[in-house]
Amino acid sequence: MEIKEVFITHLEEDWGKSYDDYRELERELHFIHFAYDGLKIQL
Repeated sequence: MEIKEVFITHLEEDWGKSYDDYRELERELHFIHFAYDGLKIQL
């Protein structure tokens, strides 16, 4: 598999992470993205 991008959905607030925390993780993990309300993905 040549996975280019991963989108993680249905995050639990129990993780205690804010939107900014997830954005920081995205910068560190270049091909992983965290979904948010209203996200549109074009395939």
